[in-house]
Amino acid sequence: MEDQNKAPTIWTIYGEDIKGQSPKMIQFRKALLATAFSWWEKDRILTLAPGFEQHRWAVKLAVGRHSDIANRMDNCGILRSQGNYQECRVPLCPRCFMLRRGRETGKNIRKFFKGCENTDLGLLSVLLPVTTDLGTVRKSMAYHKQKIINMLAVKRREDARWKSVHMVGYWELNRYSDLDYLEFGRLTQMAMDKLNWPLAANGGTVWHPHFHAIVARGEVSLAEITDLFRNEAFNQPYQVDLQPFDVQRPVERNLQTVTRYCMKFRIEHNFKRRDAFGGDEELEFLPCEERAWWPKADVAAYAKWLCNQHGAFRAMRFRIGPKRKDR
Repeated sequence: MEDQNKAPTIWTIYGEDIKGQSPKMIQFRKALLATAFSWWEKDRILTLAPGFEQHRWAVKLAVGRHSDIANRMDNCGILRSQGNYQECRVPLCPRCFMLRRGRETGKNIRKFFKGCENTDLGLLSVLLPVTTDLGTVRKSMAYHKQKIINMLAVKRREDARWKSVHMVGYWELNRYSDLDYLEFGRLTQMAMDKLNWPLAANGGTVWHPHFHAIVARGEVSLAEITDLFRNEAFNQPYQVDLQPFDVQRPVERNLQTVTRYCMKFRIEHNFKRRDAFGGDEELEFLPCEERAWWPKADVAAYAKWLCNQHGAFRAMRFRIGPKRKDR
């Protein structure tokens, strides 16, 4: 009888059976990653952990196995003749967004928030109006980003303390069906009522852009920043949330976990990491048979929309730096 630990796992994704790694190979891979490789070497391992490999297949099946996006993802991680490793730069490619997470984490720790303590930092989350037209999202993001820039510019002219406030933000999209409204909790319904939730429900797709930003408060308080956002530009119920960093954890660890939280690129309904400051990537994934992928058409539309943005990863990130007080 064949050893079941050596037999490949079969994942069913969008009705197709995909051959995954065997349980024994998964355990072997975990052991190697835990003991045998440096972080630099881990970044160059082509074989993904099972949860990310399932995600990769969901994207490939949604966009089409032989599409340009799928071909780019298949070639991701291949060693080039120059000695470097190819990156497909598809934002929904797990290998690429993990690499980007690592780079963003490094910049946040060593550059943008260098010298900051936990008490200097907060995690800002802002909800934008929903839309049924994915093509309008980029315009909405640009409009609301400009509102933030203008709002801070006014405060900096009025009060020099605000010149030290700075942030790094990451855009994210949630996907709903317009029938999901009845499943929302009371507070979510109250928020969506003011964020243009469609009145008619016919099973159509609703896109919900929002952003998370790491904010360095400088010489002002987090309460003042919260009031500014709520009173000046984002005044709908539950539209703005600003959490202080967890003082029980090292600030570098907080910056790492928060950056991961901000850069999720999820394509499934039932994933929701509640705590931005805790958690482990190994715990982020449900078993494959329990993962509720978005409809194929919406995953394909989202993947193509991301890839059509100029500098796809950069387009999903923004930074508002501090301003020198002598200017």
